[in-house]
Amino acid sequence: MTAPPIKADADAWGIPRYGVLAPNTAEFQRLAGVVMRDRNVTAKMLDARSAEFTECEKSDIKETGRYAQAIRAI
Repeated sequence: MTAPPIKADADAWGIPRYGVLAPNTAEFQRLAGVVMRDRNVTAKMLDARSAEFTECEKSDIKETGRYAQAIRAI
């Protein structure tokens, strides 16, 4: 069974898992650092990812923390 497109994108982009008891703050900080240093990532791409994760927050209730942290990291 494959992941739904929403989760598949989050997984492909290296978005860490998020849990209330283990928010993985360090992993999200590493993600932010990787994104900042990647010269291939454009502002347009970041805007698109942010918009997608905002929609993901609304449709994937179980993973809202993951998407909210992803938006903050990117």
